[in-house]
Amino acid sequence: MKKEVIICMAIQSLFLLLTLSACIPVNCDDNCEKGVRVNGVTLKYKNSASLSQSYEDNNLEIKGGTLSIDLKGHSEPQADLQVEYCEYEPGDATIILKKGKISWESKSNKPVSLTRISGSIPEALNLNIETGTGETKLDAIKGNQSISVDKGTGRTEISNSQFNQLTINSGTGYVTLINTSISKCSIDTGTGSVNLKNSVIEDAMIETGTGDIIIEKSKINKQNFTTGTGKVITHN
Repeated sequence: MKKEVIICMAIQSLFLLLTLSACIPVNCDDNCEKGVRVNGVTLKYKNSASLSQSYEDNNLEIKGGTLSIDLKGHSEPQADLQVEYCEYEPGDATIILKKGKISWESKSNKPVSLTRISGSIPEALNLNIETGTGETKLDAIKGNQSISVDKGTGRTEISNSQFNQLTINSGTGYVTLINTSISKCSIDTGTGSVNLKNSVIEDAMIETGTGDIIIEKSKINKQNFTTGTGKVITHN
């Protein structure tokens, strides 16, 4: 039965990566020196943009292929973000934050590849994050909101936060919650352990294909844990 679960997880992870492959960069490095290919177009130039503006929406959606995210919540209705990206030619792209999304426009009508988003956001935003590859870090997210993270490969870390609902679907990558309180969470990893440190969760559904579920000085009132080849490990 465990073998069947692992095979199923692997197939699901592969399907997610193949689905995203149409829009994620290939042959990409941090400097865009070798060129990033998106939908058959090579993006050779790296650029960045600073976004600082009032933000009154309740939601924020972030989508990308190879994209790292590092966001911290604060109490002000203000978004202060640094966005790094690859573009077709220098000055071609404009990064936009509006209607609950981080998006882009280009003068050439060629694609743009967002590679890193960091900075601060209003702490009570509902977040919907979808990436193919890349690390996701969220800190000081607080409110009655829902957080959703869907990714193919990459580590996910949430720290010093308190909110209502968390959903994480990860093909390959560790998931870590640190000093975080959540009413309800659903975490599903194909390959990668789930580590809960100094956290409180009222209702937790956690499933791993290959990887342990590690509980360190945390309180889980209602548990539904499933592992393929991993173990459930508790450290008081």
